[in-house]
Amino acid sequence: MKLRDLIIDKSAIISEYPEISVEYLKLPQINKDDIQIRWSDDWWDGYLSGVAVYKNENYFFIMCDDWAFYPSKTDISDTARRYVLVDLSEEKLRQEQYWHDLFVKEVTSKDGDNDKFYIPFRKAQEKLGQDKLDNEVIGWFEL
Repeated sequence: MKLRDLIIDKSAIISEYPEISVEYLKLPQINKDDIQIRWSDDWWDGYLSGVAVYKNENYFFIMCDDWAFYPSKTDISDTARRYVLVDLSEEKLRQEQYWHDLFVKEVTSKDGDNDKFYIPFRKAQEKLGQDKLDNEVIGWFEL
């Protein structure tokens, strides 16, 4: 199943955290102990998206269920979030790594310049989101 197939509003892009259909529950559930978060691209009282390692491979993950974001969607507990794991090509993973490294260099370091990250990132963000939509979702996990 492709990520695009799970998005309820087809006009939404990934950077806006589109609502994802409960169809993700038809995919295999991955044990959270088998997931290692490498980094988070975004955070709101917990991970929203980022890159994780599963079976020694890097994958993109994005939140798909949360009791606070989508309270009537599923029976998820009030302490958990669910994420889908998306298989990305080596090129797309290199792009993720590039933006992560630039963020660390320019935003998190004391000598960084936020504009050197945010200005080009905002210009590229819609394309980056659209590029993920046609990738396979391999399963979901809960943290």
